Amino acid sequence: MAPASFGIGSLGRLTTTRITCVDNSGEPDTPKGVLLILSLLALLFVDQTALSEQWKSVVRWAVPPSAILVPAAFFLSVVKPDVAHPNRLVNLAYVGGILASVGTVVLGIGLLSV
Repeated sequence: MAPASFGIGSLGRLTTTRITCVDNSGEPDTPKGVLLILSLLALLFVDQTALSEQWKSVVRWAVPPSAILVPAAFFLSVVKPDVAHPNRLVNLAYVGGILASVGTVVLGIGLLSV
């Protein structure tokens, strides 16, 4: 009974991964909502750390905005349909990446020091 249930579970995971990780062109794509899940997990785990309140606020104010800034950068940088190159708003993706990195590193240090 266990091998059959393992096979069905593996098939379900494979199907879910295939649906969420492949775009219309057939190329692998990152799953949508990864930064949102990261920010929710960061908000959940930040209270479990031994960080001071200032460092906890750094995590709370750094990780969730990255989930907004990165997608906003890609959408707002090519608003017009006839644009060939992204405008300067694409730099919001770098800001979001830096915020996510700083918040995640501080959270990781706090979780390791528990």
